[in-house]
Amino acid sequence: MVHPNEIAKIQRTHLERLAYVYIRQSSFYQVQFNTASTARQYNLADRAKELGWSEDRIIVVDQDQGQSGASLEGRDGFKAMLKEILLGRVGAVFSLEASRLARDSSDWHQLIKLCTTRNTLIIDELGIHNPQVFDDRLLLSIKGTLSDAELHLIASRLNGGRLQRAREGKFRFLLPVGYVYDATGAVIIDPSPEVQQTVRLFFDQFDRLGSAMAVVRYFRSNQLLLPSRFYEGSCHANRKMSPMNQSRARKMLHSPLYAGMYVYGQSRTDVRVLSTESLETVNRRVIVPKEEWAIVIRDAHEAYISEENYRRNLERLKDNLTRSPDGRGAPNRGLALLQGIVRCGVCGRGMSVKYPGKHRHPIYICSGERATTGSGGCQFIAATKVDAKVTELVLEAFQPAQLELSQSTFDRMEAQVNSIRDQWKRQLSEAEKEAQIAAQLFRQAALQNRHVSAQLQNDWEEALKHVEQIRQAEPDLPPLPSQLLSAAALEDILAITRDLREAWDAPTTEQKDRKELCRLLVKDVILIRKLNLIHMTVRWQGGGRLECEVPWLSFPDSQRGQPEVIEIIRKMAPVNTDHQIAETLNSLGYRSRWRNSFSQHSITDLRIYYQIPQGCPEKHTNGRNGPRGDGRYDSKDVAKMLKCSTGKVRVLCNTGKLDAIRSTPAGPLWIKIDPARISEITEQIHQRRKPERLHSEEVKNPSLAGSVDSLGKGA
Repeated sequence: MVHPNEIAKIQRTHLERLAYVYIRQSSFYQVQFNTASTARQYNLADRAKELGWSEDRIIVVDQDQGQSGASLEGRDGFKAMLKEILLGRVGAVFSLEASRLARDSSDWHQLIKLCTTRNTLIIDELGIHNPQVFDDRLLLSIKGTLSDAELHLIASRLNGGRLQRAREGKFRFLLPVGYVYDATGAVIIDPSPEVQQTVRLFFDQFDRLGSAMAVVRYFRSNQLLLPSRFYEGSCHANRKMSPMNQSRARKMLHSPLYAGMYVYGQSRTDVRVLSTESLETVNRRVIVPKEEWAIVIRDAHEAYISEENYRRNLERLKDNLTRSPDGRGAPNRGLALLQGIVRCGVCGRGMSVKYPGKHRHPIYICSGERATTGSGGCQFIAATKVDAKVTELVLEAFQPAQLELSQSTFDRMEAQVNSIRDQWKRQLSEAEKEAQIAAQLFRQAALQNRHVSAQLQNDWEEALKHVEQIRQAEPDLPPLPSQLLSAAALEDILAITRDLREAWDAPTTEQKDRKELCRLLVKDVILIRKLNLIHMTVRWQGGGRLECEVPWLSFPDSQRGQPEVIEIIRKMAPVNTDHQIAETLNSLGYRSRWRNSFSQHSITDLRIYYQIPQGCPEKHTNGRNGPRGDGRYDSKDVAKMLKCSTGKVRVLCNTGKLDAIRSTPAGPLWIKIDPARISEITEQIHQRRKPERLHSEEVKNPSLAGSVDSLGKGA
C-alpha cells in the first residue's frame, strides 16, 4: 500500500511523459529458472497503470535479460533509457529494486544525476522517490551503495569457495582433449587408446619438428584427425574427431595439465575504460604470467609429458615468434641459412630475408626505421657470401678437436648450475632445521601454556610452509648440461662430425635441418656492409665470439685468371656503357662465371671489384654535370642548352632531329649534340615562336593587323 504523501510526488508533468519499466536478470540461468522474479518485474507495468500512467505511455525494457548489472557492457536497453531520460521524455523509471537498475556505483549515480536534472521519478517496490528531494536522493544513494557492496560480497563468497576448492585440487573446469573426469571427480587420462595415441603423437611430432604449424601440416598431410570435446552446460562432454589447426595446437602446448600440473589462476578479469569522455568500462579476460599463477599443484594426475618438456615447449614457441624481440623464428625451407639469427650491425635490429629477382637468390635486408618513421633502410647483404663463411665455421666447430677444446666451457657451465643447485639445497636444509626447532618448541610448551603453544603452533606452520615453498622451486632450477647432453649423445655427435661434410652437402639433407644444426652452435651473426667487404661477428651459444671479413664481390679463380677480360673492361669503361662492354665480350667469345654470357650486372660487379671507374653510366646520377665518356648529354642538360623544356627535347629525339640512344626502353635518353647543331635547332625553335607571338599581338592590337596587310600588298 502506497502512502498518500508519496502518491502526491507524482505530478501531472510526470504523467504526461513516458513510464519506463526496466526488467533485468543477471544470467541466462536466472532467466530460465528464476521465473518468479521475472514475473514480479513484469507486474510493475500494472502498478504504473494504477499510479496514473496510460497504457500507451508505458514502455517495458526487457532486452537486457541475461546481462550482469556490474557494468554498462551489453546493456543496450539501459543505455537507451538513459538517452531518453536525458532528452526529458521519461516521467518515471520503475524497477523491482536498485540492484535491477545498476550494480555499479558510477552507473547508479549517473542515473540519479540525470533523473535529478530532468525531474524523473524512480519507483520501486518500497516507494516513490523524487531525486530532486534531498531525503529521497540520499536514500537512493544509500541503496546504490548497498547494491554495489552486495555485489562485492557475493563475488567474494563465490571466489573464496572457488579458491578453497582449487587449493584442494577439486575445483572442476573444462578439460583439454586427452583427459576426462572419473566417477569421483578426479582427472584421469582418457581411457580411449585412440585418443591417448593421438595426443602422444602430437607431442612427439612437436619435439621432432619444433613448430606448431609444422605439426599442423604433418597432421593434415597424413589425414590425421584430432579428438575434440564439445560441452553442453556441464564438465562432462562428448568427443568428436576434427582436423588440426594452429589455434588448437598452441592451446595444447600451453596447457600445463598435460605435464600433470593442476593450475588455477591462468587468467583474470580486468576492467578497461572504453571512452575517456563517458568513462564507459568493459570487462576483459587477460592471460596471467605463469609466475603469478595463484595455485600450482604438481603431479596432481597422470601426465603425457614431463614438466621439463612442457617448459621447453613454451621456450621453443617463444623462440619461434619472428616479431618477438628475443624470438628467432622457426626454421623454414628457405635457402637463407641464417634466417632469424642475423642482425644488423648498424642499428642492431634483426634482418629479414627476401628473395628478389628472377633467380630468387636470398638477401639479408634491414628495414631500419621504415616501419616507425618511414625513413629508408640500413643495408642489404647477399646471403650467399655470408652463408658460405658461416657453413665453414660451423663445420670446423663440430670437429672432434674443437669439441674437446670446448670441454672447458662445458665444465664452466656445469659448475655454474651446480653452484645454483647447491645454494638451493642449503636453503632447504636451513628451512628444515628451523621447522624441526619450531616443532620441538611447540611440543615442549603444549602441556604448560596453551596461549604460548598456540603462537608456537603458528610459527611451526609458517616454517613448514616455507619448506614447502622452497621444495616447489626445485623444478624451476636450471638443468645441468650433463643431464641435457648425455655421454651417449656426445658420442653420437662425434660420430656425425666424422662424416658431417658429406651429410651437409647431401641432396637428401633439407635446408631446415642445416639451420637447426647451425643454431645449436650459433646464437646470432652481426653483419656490417663496407665498400668491398662484409664484416661478420659470429656469437656462439657458449658465449664466445668470432670476427671475420668476407669479400662483398668474389669470383672464382678461373674468372680472376682472365686478365684480358679485365684489360678490355679497363679500356672500354671510359667511353662505353656496361651493356656495350658485355655485348663486346660476348661477341669475342668470352664467358663470365658459371660459364654464362656477360650481362650488364656482371660487368658492374667486375668494375666495382677491380675498382674501375664508370665513364658512361646507364642512368643519370644526381650531381653529375657535363657529358659522359662518349660525349653524350642527358635530356636535362640539352634542355638547358636549347632553352626549352625536357618534353620538347623528347619530341625532337622521337622525330629524329636529335641523335639520342637509350639502353633500355624505360631508361634515360643520352643525346649527341655539338654547338652548330645547338644553334640550328635553337633558331628553328625561335622561328616557330615568332608567328605565334605575332598572332597574339594582332588579337590584342587590330591596327597592327591592318599595317601588316598593307605591307603585304605593297610587296
